[in-house]
Amino acid sequence: MATDPISLNLFWIGDRPSESFLPRSADPQIRDRWESLTRSLDTCLNRNAVAGDILISAFRDTAALAVALRTAFILTYQPLQNNSTDRSPGICAALASWGIPCQQINPLDAIATIERDNLRRLIVQAGLSKLLWAGLHLVVLHLVMPSTFGLCDRIAPAPDNGSPDMHDHAEQAILTTNPWQEAQGFWYQI
Repeated sequence: MATDPISLNLFWIGDRPSESFLPRSADPQIRDRWESLTRSLDTCLNRNAVAGDILISAFRDTAALAVALRTAFILTYQPLQNNSTDRSPGICAALASWGIPCQQINPLDAIATIERDNLRRLIVQAGLSKLLWAGLHLVVLHLVMPSTFGLCDRIAPAPDNGSPDMHDHAEQAILTTNPWQEAQGFWYQI
């Protein structure tokens, strides 16, 4: 309880700006970009999905946050099911059902090889090699959405007064065009 979250590098986005905890160097509009992208992704969600499915909500929030941060990637895993020919990660299957295609990168791709080597070093330094040895097939997913680089910067910060108007502001911040229309994902196994 006495440990400062900054020293732990522990950050999060809350429901209101005052409930968010971001690094001092973070772009102050990250929360507003994330909120707008999350709400705009809601229009793409598969309507056949079970309402309140926690994984669907987590996938939506994760995808929106990765795009809002611009340089982030998503670390996930690849299920290995004997009877299935589709071995893409669950988040990729969800994104594909929302109209966002995800493409597996060739394991011999030069850029993926560099990233994979760097991530393997980090996994070893963190003492997590045993997870890979135990059969966890980690996957890196990069999301690309060209339309957000200019459009999301125009979103005005939401007021943090706790009033219902805060949600009205978030609704107004949703882009008039679907920013996910040109989005695509690229993934490779670590």
